[in-house]
Amino acid sequence: MKIPFPLKTAVIDDNRTILKLIEAILDDENELEVEYFVNPNEALEAIKDNQIQLVITDINMPDLCGDVLVRKIMDLRLGIDIIVMTGGISLIDAYACFKAGAKEIIFKPIDKVSFISSINESIEKFKKWNHVLEHIVKQKNL
Repeated sequence: MKIPFPLKTAVIDDNRTILKLIEAILDDENELEVEYFVNPNEALEAIKDNQIQLVITDINMPDLCGDVLVRKIMDLRLGIDIIVMTGGISLIDAYACFKAGAKEIIFKPIDKVSFISSINESIEKFKKWNHVLEHIVKQKNL
């Protein structure tokens, strides 16, 4: 199945100020269609229902820890890329998120250049997937 663009993205953080900051950073990213969530449980439902392909989430949230959220998303087996972010993280938390399936950890305060770079890696991955699918379809139609 071809991945639709703009890439559906969920950003999850219990801190509304951080969400506003990320919204300002991503405002110019026309290859993303972004939904913002304060509640990770609501985000998880949206991820299940809305063909989200990229998730950017905080690790330390009161309702659902980041590594548990990452594990629940990965259990959906939808090919979702997950970037986790945190302001204060222990090695154990980082390893738990990595082991659960997160592709990258971003530290707060967010460095805009590295943040956008991480997102662009996911965008390129999904574009390559679409290219492979187009190639396969083209070969079948010959």
